[in-house]
Amino acid sequence: MVHFLSRTVREEQERNRQMEAVREYNRLKRLIFERRLNKFLKLYPYAVSYNDCMVRFTEVVHNADEKTLNKLMISFHEENKYWSTHYALHNCNDSIYQHIMSVLSLMHDCLDVRIQKLKISEKCCENRIASEWGKQAEKEVEYVLKWLTDDYYVIKKDCTGRFSDSCILLENQAFIDESQEYDHIVVGPQGIFLIETKNYSGKIHIDNQGNWLRMKKNKYEWMPETNPVQQIVRHHVLMESIIGNTVPIIDVICLAHPDVIVSGLENSKIPIVKKDQLGDFIIRYHGSVLSEAEVNEIVRKINLHKISK
Repeated sequence: MVHFLSRTVREEQERNRQMEAVREYNRLKRLIFERRLNKFLKLYPYAVSYNDCMVRFTEVVHNADEKTLNKLMISFHEENKYWSTHYALHNCNDSIYQHIMSVLSLMHDCLDVRIQKLKISEKCCENRIASEWGKQAEKEVEYVLKWLTDDYYVIKKDCTGRFSDSCILLENQAFIDESQEYDHIVVGPQGIFLIETKNYSGKIHIDNQGNWLRMKKNKYEWMPETNPVQQIVRHHVLMESIIGNTVPIIDVICLAHPDVIVSGLENSKIPIVKKDQLGDFIIRYHGSVLSEAEVNEIVRKINLHKISK
């Protein structure tokens, strides 16, 4: 009876913790929305002529070199991405939202003209933007992992890699002369969670052969998408060489973009979860129970194999 009551209390505490986490998440989300809205309206005021503001923006774009223009493109796409979300649409006054969309449309046309004049590769711009969005996606997943209980240890991103000065870069020279960069690693009672974060948007389909396909923007044609499985397999094998094969290693693909739709999940050998389901997936995962000492030893071994380049 004592054990039952103790378990009941723990479950009640966990429910309360999760409810408080949801309230805090919604509060911060609203705060971010209000700050972004106030900043946008300060730069491009509503209910007054914003022609002067757009003239200044046009001048900046016109005088920008390629490096500055790429920064402007990244900033514009990030702004356009945010105001295209369901949250922004449903929490913004209709007339103000139309104002924001109008301003963004003018910005798009202005940037497009300048890009054509400089003959900058659109693919180059997209790759740089995708890189920035990928970093943002990882930050959002980090925020989700922040709310895990004390039973879990999130490996710190304190390595310097080729493309990032804040990452998890592991190497085991005794196994193979090649390092691997991990998006997120969580060590808990069930084992080691290797989380590969993807910021795909739109429609993704996984066919019965395990191939990943993405719907083109025209919404009528599928195109091949890079399958993350091979990368995850490399991560898994390297981790096993560090920890051994007696500790469970759980591979997870986390989709960070709120507007992604995936079909054919049953054809993926690796679990696929959306960002807002990740914490619950980890907590509810059933596996062997490691002691606190075992978790600490695993964390120690992982940290010993961190490198920087």
